[in-house]
Amino acid sequence: MRLTADDPFKDPAIIDEIVSAFVCGDGKFDYVSNMIQPTYPEGMEVEVFSFAALECTWREAALVTEREHVTPYFWLNTGRFRLCNVAAPVDYSKLRWTVDTESDLEFARAVYAELYQGQIFSMQQMIDLLHRRPELAEINSGHIRYEGFWNSYFAETKAVEGEH
Repeated sequence: MRLTADDPFKDPAIIDEIVSAFVCGDGKFDYVSNMIQPTYPEGMEVEVFSFAALECTWREAALVTEREHVTPYFWLNTGRFRLCNVAAPVDYSKLRWTVDTESDLEFARAVYAELYQGQIFSMQQMIDLLHRRPELAEINSGHIRYEGFWNSYFAETKAVEGEH
């Protein structure tokens, strides 16, 4: 399983859902996540994959970006792996709940100030908060999804193309 440290709002129920899809697939999938066709807020991604798929990626991934971020090789090479995407019941993909910038940190602090009372809070509690206080979602809006990854990936692939 891959959970990243810059995403402080993971919901245990979503983690359980992704793990269950992988386990219940009984070997049918190499990779299960909720990010192949994003419907969850950025920062709520959960990825589960087999060791064999990870080993294959380790052997075959050539780009530094693919190796650094661990799993892009799976979803950039869809014909190579058996993939499963778990979708949210409602499309929340425009929301940004990761911490990569100062504005992301400001958003996270505001959410924790409102919701944290010594226990984990759910995605639904965050959605409810943003319905009550929509201005919070504006704090860190204006970024493209996975902005840091895509900037690195496009810079690297452009450099590789320039070598040929």
